[in-house]
Amino acid sequence: MAAFIRPISTKKMLQALNGVIRLTYDLIHSYDTAIEQSADPDRHRMFRQLQAMHERHCLKLADTARYLGGNPANSYDWRQWITRAKAYLAGIGSEHELLWAVYGNEQKLRETMRQTIREFATCDDLVSVLREVLADSDEYEQLKEAAVGKKSSVTGNYR
Repeated sequence: MAAFIRPISTKKMLQALNGVIRLTYDLIHSYDTAIEQSADPDRHRMFRQLQAMHERHCLKLADTARYLGGNPANSYDWRQWITRAKAYLAGIGSEHELLWAVYGNEQKLRETMRQTIREFATCDDLVSVLREVLADSDEYEQLKEAAVGKKSSVTGNYR
C-alpha cells in the first residue's frame, strides 16, 4: 500500500516557526535578568555568549520565516515577562537556583524545537534550519555543566 503524505500548510509552518522565535527571544531577555542577578563574572560571560548564540539563531529563524513567505515574530511578547520573572525570582535565591531557572528555559526551547521537527518532518527547509540551530550547542553545554554538574569522562553523563 502506498504511503500518503498529508500536505502541510505554510501558515502552520510559520506559526510553529514563530513560536520557536518567540521562545528564543524570551530566553534572550531572561539572560538580561540572569546577568543582572549573578555576581560571578565568569557566569556573566557565559550568559552573554548564550545570549549572542540565541540572537544569531533568531536571525537565522527570521530569515527562514521570510523565505517561507511570512513575517517573523518580533522580540516583544507578553511571555517574555514570565520567562524573565522566573530568572529574576530564582536570582533572589542562590546562584545555583538562577542557573537552574535559565537551564529550564533552555530545555523548554530545545524541546519545542524537537517537537516542531517531529511535527514538520517532511518540510526540509524548516527542519534543516531547526536541526542546525539545535546543533549549535557549545555554549549550551557550558550552561548545562554549570547548572547540572560536570560531564563524566567515563560515562558521558552529567553528575
